[in-house]
Amino acid sequence: LVMHDVIKPDTPIVIFHEDSMSNPTKDEITQCIENTFLFQTFDFSSFPEGFDPALEFKTNPDVAKKGTLRIPKRPLWGYIQMIRFWTTLVWK
Repeated sequence: LVMHDVIKPDTPIVIFHEDSMSNPTKDEITQCIENTFLFQTFDFSSFPEGFDPALEFKTNPDVAKKGTLRIPKRPLWGYIQMIRFWTTLVWK
């Protein structure tokens, strides 16, 4: 991880993750450069109020499976949740 030519030293860095990042990994990242880091968790298993993923899967399984063909380990709704994150939740 070499970013010293891309990121200015006074630029804070936010890393979004699903709380599966170990403390040794976080330590390794923060020791690469001297920037301030914020490790922000996001729960991709939560859905908007009123959204029933099981019901939606029954009516439109192709949407739930988006992205799972190229990346088999990706969970159902994973790609859709990523889009939701970048278009709405990250800005809150």
